[in-house]
Amino acid sequence: MYIKCFVGYNSIFHDNKKELSYYLKGISRNTLLQSICFLLGLKNSHSKYDHYKDFIRMYFSRENFEMGEYVYKQLVSLENNNLKNNKKVELVIINTVSSLSFFEYCFDKVDKNEIETQTTIEIETNILKAYLIINESFFKDEEIAFETSKQSPLEINFSCTMLTQSFPYFDLVDYKPIKILTTQMIKAILLFEHLESTSKTHTLLHSFLEYYKVSNWKEYLLKIFPLMMAVINKKNEAHTLINIEDDEEFKNNCAFFDTLTVIDTELISKYDFLKIRNQPLAKINDSQYLIIFDLFLLEKVYKGLYFKLNEINKNLSPSEQIKSFKSYFGNEISEKMMLYKILEDTFYKKYITYTGEEIKNLNINAEPDYYIRNGKYLFLFESKDFLIPAEIKKSWDFNAYEKILKEKLYYVENEEGKIINKAIKQLFTNIERVLTKKLSFDTAYSEKSILIYPIIVIHDTQYNIPGLNNLINYWAKNELAKLNALGLDINRIKPITIIDIDTLIYHQDIFRTGKIKLNITLDKYFEYVSFDEKKQYKDLNQLSIRKHRTALPFSLFLDWFIDKNKLHKIPKFLQDKLISISSV
Repeated sequence: MYIKCFVGYNSIFHDNKKELSYYLKGISRNTLLQSICFLLGLKNSHSKYDHYKDFIRMYFSRENFEMGEYVYKQLVSLENNNLKNNKKVELVIINTVSSLSFFEYCFDKVDKNEIETQTTIEIETNILKAYLIINESFFKDEEIAFETSKQSPLEINFSCTMLTQSFPYFDLVDYKPIKILTTQMIKAILLFEHLESTSKTHTLLHSFLEYYKVSNWKEYLLKIFPLMMAVINKKNEAHTLINIEDDEEFKNNCAFFDTLTVIDTELISKYDFLKIRNQPLAKINDSQYLIIFDLFLLEKVYKGLYFKLNEINKNLSPSEQIKSFKSYFGNEISEKMMLYKILEDTFYKKYITYTGEEIKNLNINAEPDYYIRNGKYLFLFESKDFLIPAEIKKSWDFNAYEKILKEKLYYVENEEGKIINKAIKQLFTNIERVLTKKLSFDTAYSEKSILIYPIIVIHDTQYNIPGLNNLINYWAKNELAKLNALGLDINRIKPITIIDIDTLIYHQDIFRTGKIKLNITLDKYFEYVSFDEKKQYKDLNQLSIRKHRTALPFSLFLDWFIDKNKLHKIPKFLQDKLISISSV
């Protein structure tokens, strides 16, 4: 296990540090943007430039050998100094958050008509210096994370520290491009089919198609799909430059790409890179576009649709608008359409299944969002599609994270002092009903042998963060104690698991065919992340590895487990739909 150590300016250079603008004066904006996009194009994991030695060999030109040699020696010295203090460190020079921040700074602050007067050697050196200055912002942020997480309960202090240090950027660095594209495409297809089949959303869909100048949603996906494949199929770690062919479709193609392009007249610096998430291309000239960051482009397929549809909906006439669009999207699309569809396709006919809507129609209130039973194995699902304000996400403050996550996932107290139950309390309401057989639609089981698996389904992968699963189960101890006081057998209740909808979508065929079973996978997960405080480990390294395991999100475990056993295939649903779409 290695501690990640961000490399700042003063770690390498020992002169008087200047303002960022000083180093960038005399470098054209196009050179800067292409250089940063090159760095953003490095793999988020297992890059061949992960080690600083390989990065320096790649980054510096032969003409700048002396500077490369100097930087290398400084990094070796930094690494050795840490080793003397018994710290195994992974020196981090290039990281996604710094690269995105650097891109925003250059886009907003560097004049697009800036004339290039620096030499190649000067450009290489000064871009690196500017980058290292941006890296130093992490020092203050990590100090806030470390200090605030000290205030967490001792029992889960490690998990809370991991959560606090990971929350601001984990979704930007831990992702599998093929998984992102697969799930984004499936969700986009399901969403468009819903918009097309529901009269209430016809105007919204029509306005969306007009904005992108396409005749139907299949044409929209056909236009955007080659962009995605350029990301998936690229052979080298670098930026991706898109050249538009000068043919009869040139103007139409450019018009479409322009809708995905950040605009020169707008400032793009916003919390959580919101602007470039929505418009992940930069225009270099009349026929060339640069992919800013692969992940943001891949997420544009579905995740970006919510923000664009919400924007379009606001501009419709009052009579045509969907009122409370966020609520509509969460209830009708994320839960009733997306969750129901995926779980029904995966488990229907094999097991006893009830949707939340079916249960509600039986006059049962506070119903689970989905109910599945396979013999003695019972799964209770609560679906939560929520957004956390970007300024909170970027705060690096455990207290802020604990407060907002508790409000979204445990309970919230309104102005009148009334407790409004969220996912954890909702799950335990129905766990009590199961153990007392008060869910009338299914009582053909023994409460003495039933095993209950409570699951919270989230609809945004940014909540797949280390430590969160432990935090919610820490809160859940209060609910377990209440059931225990009632004389109920709490040994029948498994720990709560957070599972993102993308993971269920991506692995649906494996669960449907029975190659792996959900209960077995959940049991293996909790066995893998268990930690015995009393156990004697052979050395500190093994102790550290086992401790870090405890914070692992279920989605990462499942991906690893399935890859290890070579079980995964692209979902058949997507294969069939792509054939249908491409035949249009």
